[in-house]
Amino acid sequence: MGALRIGLLYFTLQNKLKVMYILKICSSCGKQARIYAEFPCPHCGERAIVRCPHCRETTNTYRCGKCGKVGP
Repeated sequence: MGALRIGLLYFTLQNKLKVMYILKICSSCGKQARIYAEFPCPHCGERAIVRCPHCRETTNTYRCGKCGKVGP
């Protein structure tokens, strides 16, 4: 299995560190995910497939938005 990513964006404002999470939409359940796995479509390679930890663990299917390929 691939590594899970946590999307973080750090910036400073008036000498204070601010943290902003980058949320991605899970390709399986459609929910916003702060922790996710992201990989190119295994069929066309043009679209990114994003999966939350729950959908990865339960092997929910995903669909590529470009070619329509369905995967586990």
